[in-house]
Amino acid sequence: MPVYKLYYFNARARAEGIRWLLSLAGVEFEDIRIDRNDWPTKKQEMPLGYVPVLEVDGQKLSESQAISRYLANTFGFAGKTDWEKALADQYVDVVYDILSAARAISRAPNDEAKAEIKRILIEVDGPRILGHFERCLESNKSGYLVGDSLTWADVVVASYLDSFIDRISPEFGELLEKFPKIRAHLDKVRAIPQIAAFIAKRPKTVL
Repeated sequence: MPVYKLYYFNARARAEGIRWLLSLAGVEFEDIRIDRNDWPTKKQEMPLGYVPVLEVDGQKLSESQAISRYLANTFGFAGKTDWEKALADQYVDVVYDILSAARAISRAPNDEAKAEIKRILIEVDGPRILGHFERCLESNKSGYLVGDSLTWADVVVASYLDSFIDRISPEFGELLEKFPKIRAHLDKVRAIPQIAAFIAKRPKTVL
């Protein structure tokens, strides 16, 4: 069995979906959470100078989507056909739009700018993106985003929505309740025994 090490900060953000996928696959992995004070030194050890990075038997891979896709292909969560794989890619790209907004909120120069970015997310972009997922689940009817079984898209999308409830604002959680199918989808993915076990023991984080 390969030796897996995941490098990130003590945060969910771009690494949480990877942690869920590794947990789902049932493989042991070292969840290395880099202290911010140590980052200037550790940064030099990363292939592209940033994290997350997955190390597999000493080889390092950067970029969260590349890592997640690698794990999906390795453990059978990529999709059953080329079309399903493309749809899974699509849904992961879509949820990244919310991540971009979340990052913009945290980097806003002042409270007024932060409030305006958050307002647009809750009133415009959030409903658009969640509505897209809601319609996908309605049309697919399997309870999954792609095909008739779990893919990495289900896991990654759910991991981000789970984090956004805590990370963005209580209003995002309230918004999610208006989309019952994607809310139920999140609950279903969180309840998968391997993922539920990881969630129960994961460290508390601000992000």
